[in-house]
Formats: sequence, structure tokens, C-alpha cells
Amino acid sequence: MGVVVQRLVTYAVALVFMVGQASAFEFGVWQFRHNDGHLMITTNDPHGIVVVDDGLFAAVNIAPKRAIAVVGFFRTGAPAETLKSTITLTDGSQFTREMGEGEFVSHQEEGETGYAYIFLVGDKDRELLKAAASWRVVAGGIARDFPMKGSRKAITAAEEAAKRLKVAKAAASDKDKWRRDCISLAGHPWDDNTTGPGVGWGDLDAEAATKACSQAIALGAVSPQIRYLQGRAMDKGKDRGTLNVLRKASDDGYMPATYHLGLLYWEGDYGLDNKEYGRWMIRAASESGYRPASHQMSKILTASSDNQERLSGLRLMRANADNGYTLSQWLFAQRLESGEAHGVPDYDLALQYYAMAADSEHSASAFRLAEMYRDGVGTQPNPKLYLEYLRHAADLGNEKAKEELGLD
Repeated sequence: MGVVVQRLVTYAVALVFMVGQASAFEFGVWQFRHNDGHLMITTNDPHGIVVVDDGLFAAVNIAPKRAIAVVGFFRTGAPAETLKSTITLTDGSQFTREMGEGEFVSHQEEGETGYAYIFLVGDKDRELLKAAASWRVVAGGIARDFPMKGSRKAITAAEEAAKRLKVAKAAASDKDKWRRDCISLAGHPWDDNTTGPGVGWGDLDAEAATKACSQAIALGAVSPQIRYLQGRAMDKGKDRGTLNVLRKASDDGYMPATYHLGLLYWEGDYGLDNKEYGRWMIRAASESGYRPASHQMSKILTASSDNQERLSGLRLMRANADNGYTLSQWLFAQRLESGEAHGVPDYDLALQYYAMAADSEHSASAFRLAEMYRDGVGTQPNPKLYLEYLRHAADLGNEKAKEELGLD
């Protein structure tokens, strides 16, 4: 009993308060109750209850793993040390249960002179209570008699409600599991709503991710994020349904979906042929602060034949790099090294941006730094930094770095 004492006392407090609202009940008749807001019941568990008068009640609460009986009040100066329950059936047969220390809990509400008692009831006792003609509980020498009219209907209703609640909780648990799996399998590394590291495009398992996201949605975990991840997974699998799914998420204002859909238009995937619409969507996502979209927008602008657009693209690329986006750091470093960014090579700044990207585990940046320190490109040769960045690149899986280190 020790592990459920707190739960029992909490439930007793709820029922003690409920007796104060006895006008909501038909006296002497068992009734089914479940989360009656006007009664301010604090338990989520369904129960059958009978109120005899303003100070006497009995209830059977159907909890997820056990059933609990609560009876009260007994006007005694001290809590009883023993409890005796006698159920009498319509044929006169009786079933008595005597309980001692550890088999029940007493509770006294503040300001009350009596006690309520709480104890567990098994399947057999519940069946007896449903079939009973009367029920007597004796505590501290004081006997209380409870009528059983309506007990079968009320307790059965509580049991059925508990079963439905169990199914609903299981479904909610399944829904949450599939939602977590969807995010784990399809979450974009640069989506702020992704919990965990996210999954890069090359590592995305289209079949597993699509299944997880589709199951989550089927179970009611419908949100713009989950729809976007479903669309992302479907696109990896080249499913034409991708477009409708991404449109729904984009229409709900989810900018990663807007960017992904814009990229499909820009690249002409699935037979789409509207680069201007794609560019508009990419720009919208970029202006919302979504860094992958800003990276793509900077690439579009720097490839323009219009000089002002190219300069705008370089500014956007640098801002995105400064905002921590690894691919922009890598690309801007290349533009600095080639002289495209400032008109002449800016090696000092290029080294800084390559280092930013290498610190974010970008293997190509780490390898380029190794080459620059090896060959003295824009800096003095530095064998120590050369080996440091070469090993870093190899650790990140860079094949050229592995080859240069003689690793297979």
C-alpha cells in the first residue's frame, strides 16, 4: 500500500470536497462520474459514487492499474486501526473483509472531525459491489451502511470509461512515439524546431522517415513541422505527393517548407517550370531568417549578371556565414580566396571563414586549411597547423586527407 498512499490521499481529498457539493447528486443512488468540472474533481480516473447525505459517501475509483474504494465520514476522535467491509447480496449471503495496518489509509480534511478511509478493491470485490443489496463498513467501532441502488450501472460505466481512457492513452503514446521518430529520422539540421542534431540529406532514410511521419499524422500529430518533415522524406524518395504535402506546410507559414518547395520550383523538379516563383519563395524564407534559404538566395544572387545583385548576394552570404551557417562560411571563404568577394584575394579573412566552417565539422574546409598551411597560401607555411587540420579533415571522413595521411 505504501506506494499508492499519496495517490489515495489525493483522491480522498477530491472526494471529500465533492461531498460538499452533494446537491449535484441524487441521494442514495450510485452514479457514474468522470471529470465533472462543476465538482472540481482532481482525479482523471472514472468512478462510481453514492452520496447518502451531506456527510456520508462511498465511491469506487477505477484507476489505470488498480481500483480504489473511498468511504467517509466516520465521526471518530482518532483514525481507526482496523477496517471491516461487509458486502451483502440480494440472496442474503455476505462477504466480509477485515483490514489492518498497511491495508488502508485514513484521511482527515482540514476542519472536519471525522475521517475518510481508502483501500484497494480487486476484481472480485468490484463484482460483489455491483451485485450487492447493501454494504456496511465498520471503522473504529462505528458502522456505516451504504445503499447499492444503481451500483452495477455506475461501477460498470466507470470500468468501461477506464478502458476507453487506457486505449486513448495508448494511442496518445503511439502518436508521440511516431512524432518523435519523424523528427529524429527527418529533422533538418538547421530547422530550429528539430530536437537533436537533425539528419543531413545524404543520410536521410526516405522509407523509414516517410513511414514515421505518415504514422504520426495518421494518429493525429498534425502540425506544419511534421507535414514538412513528411514532405522532406517523400522528396528524398522522389514521391510526387511531396508537392501537396509541402504546400500544406508552407500555406501554414512553415518557412522550411516554403524554402524546400521554392527550391523544387527553382530546380525544376517534378516537371515544375517556374523559376521566378521558386526564387520568390526562397527569398521569402530567407527574409524570415531561415539560414538554408539565405544560403541558397546568396548563391542565386552571386550568380546573377547584375552587378548590384552579385554584391547583394555577397553581403547576404557573409551575414549568413556570420550567423553560423556552415555552408555559407565555406562558400564565402572560397569567394574571399578567389578574390571575387573583395576584388583581390583576401587570404586572412578566407582563413578565418574556413576555420569557422572547420570548427563546425566541415571536412572540405578543414582540408583546405591544411593545404594552405602546407603550401603557404596567403600565410606562412605552418607544419603544425597543417597536420592539425589534416587530421581533423581525416577524422571527418575526408578521403583526400586520409590519402595524404596514408590511411586506408
